[in-house]
Amino acid sequence: MPKTICTLLVSIVLILLSVPATAQINLDAMVERGKEFFNAPASCAVCHKATGEGLIGPDIRYGPTPAEILDQLQNNPQMAIILLEYKPDDQALMDIALYIRTLGGLEVNEKVLDAQRKQLAEKRAKTESDLIFPKTERDVAVESIQTWDSVIADWQRRSNEGPLRAEYTSQVTKTFEPGEPKFQPENGKTYFYENVGNSANLSILKDGATNAKSSQVVVGDAETYEVIASYELPVSLRAAVHTTVVSPDGKYVYIVGSKPETEPTNQILALDAPATLIKVDALTLQPISRLRWAVVCITHSLSRTRLFWTPFRVTRTDSTL
Repeated sequence: MPKTICTLLVSIVLILLSVPATAQINLDAMVERGKEFFNAPASCAVCHKATGEGLIGPDIRYGPTPAEILDQLQNNPQMAIILLEYKPDDQALMDIALYIRTLGGLEVNEKVLDAQRKQLAEKRAKTESDLIFPKTERDVAVESIQTWDSVIADWQRRSNEGPLRAEYTSQVTKTFEPGEPKFQPENGKTYFYENVGNSANLSILKDGATNAKSSQVVVGDAETYEVIASYELPVSLRAAVHTTVVSPDGKYVYIVGSKPETEPTNQILALDAPATLIKVDALTLQPISRLRWAVVCITHSLSRTRLFWTPFRVTRTDSTL
């Protein structure tokens, strides 16, 4: 065989052998960067533990995609610190997602990477348009009196001079039958309400566990932390599982709801802003109505919101609770 042909064949073989090695090196580098980001101060491990099995945040070893992580960064207030401190770009999101997959023993390869990159690009493409809120004639009239920017700039002074309170008309997009009471509160006891579920189908489940079909409203004993009763919402109301607020009179629970025009067959679409508010009966744990506002406001009269649960102390046991 001529020397030139032999040399050419050797070169081709070397090139072919080097492709998977280079790809693996790139994947390994991404995983290493993701590990560094995941375990950085005020980052993922603080809430999800270094192993990913969950601490004050949920178990994420099912492998959230970069698009799902981006969605949480955009919509979950508890993750605002990560945006503030690190401002992760798309590459960082890809790195973090790949590293989390290693925590769950899931595959990390070029096929997974390509699928996640495509999903992230689609998410980015629709985020910009989804964050544009259509203005009604009333919105325009309100802004002619005072703009949102002026509220942000002036709210501290106004709150010192007097209550910062405003009333806005809400729109009921759907109503529901409240159903029958799921539990009866006792006088003097303290209960907690929590919006629970999962924002994606988990790949790793403990024995006997199944994926949640929708969000659930749970009530429990605030002293023993035992769950007393729960109710799973219709799948059309499935949304982010963050934020639970109880009305001051203890009659209603408010949680985040899905977009009114989107049936959440795709969880990413269901979680995209703008979302709605679900008003839930505190005794039946079933939804009463789905609400939507044209204007977002700040007011001192809102009840206090806790990180994952909102306690409420019962001071009477009559049916008006």
